[in-house]
Amino acid sequence: MTTPIDRLGRWWLTRQHGMGAANQYQFYRCVGCQAIVTWQKIRTGGCGCGEGHVKPAILSRLEKLRLLVVPWAFQRRAA
Repeated sequence: MTTPIDRLGRWWLTRQHGMGAANQYQFYRCVGCQAIVTWQKIRTGGCGCGEGHVKPAILSRLEKLRLLVVPWAFQRRAA
């Protein structure tokens, strides 16, 4: 059973970072530079380091907090 806070958090993360299919992870980690790769980054070309390989991410508490509070830190920068 999910609480209203859980639903609000999932809605916010999906709105800010995008979402894949229901059976896919929401966040990935770049194999090359270890940066968090969101679905918005995946849709626009992946991680900026050019590695091209990602794996499902197990996020630390600090990374989760940053994704919630500072979403622009994870969005793709213009090249």
